[in-house]
Amino acid sequence: MRILKWNSLIGLLIVFVAVCGCQRKEQVFTGYTYVGSDGTEAGFVDLHSVQSTEDGVTFSFISQQPSGQYAILKVFSDCSNNFRGVGGTSYNPDGTVHADIPEDPRASLLSESPILTAAASAACGDPIISKPSNDNFQIQNALEALYGSYDPQSDTAPWNGIVVPNRPDLANFRGISSGTVRVAFDAGYRELGLDKHFVLTWTKPVGENYDCHVCQPLLSAVVFSRRNNQWSIESEEKYLILGASFGQKPRCQLVKIGPERFGIVMHYSDLAQGFETDWIVIVATNGNTIRPIFTLTTHHDPNDALCARAPANDESCIRYSVQYHFVPRSNSAYFDIQTTKKTVSRSNANTSSTEAFSFVGDKYIASDASR
Repeated sequence: MRILKWNSLIGLLIVFVAVCGCQRKEQVFTGYTYVGSDGTEAGFVDLHSVQSTEDGVTFSFISQQPSGQYAILKVFSDCSNNFRGVGGTSYNPDGTVHADIPEDPRASLLSESPILTAAASAACGDPIISKPSNDNFQIQNALEALYGSYDPQSDTAPWNGIVVPNRPDLANFRGISSGTVRVAFDAGYRELGLDKHFVLTWTKPVGENYDCHVCQPLLSAVVFSRRNNQWSIESEEKYLILGASFGQKPRCQLVKIGPERFGIVMHYSDLAQGFETDWIVIVATNGNTIRPIFTLTTHHDPNDALCARAPANDESCIRYSVQYHFVPRSNSAYFDIQTTKKTVSRSNANTSSTEAFSFVGDKYIASDASR
């Protein structure tokens, strides 16, 4: 058989025109998820094949040509910028073997193949983000634009005239009219051909220790975009959501929620009355504002002593953990979210269930694929 090198294969894949009829490919490649076509190849990833190590992930990937010829490949990605071929086989349209593809120990840039980048992002469970080019964004300028002034010594900005909306989720901050603003998170990325920065700030009341259990700082969000080398506000929400207890900010992470869509995942954790709970909130732009689009409890660990006295059907006394990952979906601006919940009942019986969510309107809801 003719042997192809990985770099030659990538070069081969980028010369085909995307007339492959991608809508039917998900039926052809059972168990594989379609990750899209970049105009030169159609790609599919088997999310059940993902094997994780401290260095990255190995997964099964299919690249298909318009002619119907395809290759089933094992790919390693460091979940950052690089990938390398672990080996594979190319096939003729009738399913007969065309050529073996040997392992290539050399690393290549994921940027050489946008479809591989999408597949690696899905396999890693975390997006491989395209960064702004020649990034000249200055966070101090951003704070000054938002709040009128900025103190470089303390890295803070004053906020006077706070008027918290009458929303139940903001109740713990209601009545506070002035605060000190700090940057909670800042990340640069490219979206829809524009360089952008997603900035989260957190505000505490002026002159207070603000370290009680119900003391939650006010989180605000703003997205800046660059046009003609000038940064301007694209979307903003000063009353987004509250932060964590004891005056803490949540841990934040930039996440890719669609082929050309990004958001922020905020990680929360709390211990109340013996119950340990972790959850995430994903926020994203919605026109010229920013809002939460998905909330998920990822860990619940009840207090055994309290649960011993609770009724047998008390669901709060069930221990569980939930993992989630984004699944590309054909012809959708947003990825689906698939969750896997592992539960330990009070009788120590283990169960596992999955659920799927799709983006509808302005948020994620349970989809018809849930089971």
